[in-house]
Amino acid sequence: MPLDVDAICFDLDDTLCVYERTVEDLLALSFERAAVEPFFDGPTYRTYFDRFLEDFDDADALRTHCFEAIAADQGRDPALGREVAREYAAARDQSNVQPRSGVPEVVRRLGERYPIALVTNGDASMQGAKLEGVGLSDAFDVTVFAGEDAAPKPSAEPFEHALVELGVRADRTVHVGNSLESDVAGATAAGLQSVWTPAEHDLPADVQAAERLDPDHPEIEPRPDVVLSGVDALADELGIEH
Repeated sequence: MPLDVDAICFDLDDTLCVYERTVEDLLALSFERAAVEPFFDGPTYRTYFDRFLEDFDDADALRTHCFEAIAADQGRDPALGREVAREYAAARDQSNVQPRSGVPEVVRRLGERYPIALVTNGDASMQGAKLEGVGLSDAFDVTVFAGEDAAPKPSAEPFEHALVELGVRADRTVHVGNSLESDVAGATAAGLQSVWTPAEHDLPADVQAAERLDPDHPEIEPRPDVVLSGVDALADELGIEH
């Protein structure tokens, strides 16, 4: 049965856009520029990122803390982590992004049918550069920069802020995002329906593609209402004909 909603909220990072340079590419460059022997990889960074996400409003501060913690947990000087984090921040170009498949066409198409909001963790300067980079700076009726306008996801606050601005009910709104920890958990806490659009590295080990993933899979927690391979599949899920 298609989703039945009156409004749609979207996450930004890894949902609507991805960086041209991967985390792995940036880590390799950062270790090289810091003249530090590599001591962790992308999956390790993501694990620590998810662990400390709720403790920080600022992305650079969160990243620095993650790198320091990784170093400390390995018995290394946390200063090594700080140095790598400085090089990482210097190398990261927030406008150097590309849209995920079907974006921005699907977003604009859905925006003609529904009120739409962006609910993203990150400040307006950083996230605004990404929106410019993928041509979506004027696409949303409401934009909430969580951590700046409200508490960061997975708090319910940024979703509640978007609902008030859109003038819609939580149970008649769906949030689309790639993170179980921030998007699905936060949307559920605020009473919204949720669509999970996982990146490949987020999938359970026994699943090769999101379109073959059941929301009731035992490794998915919290559980979304729907799992899709990407935003490009959302129109079909909403019953909108091409």
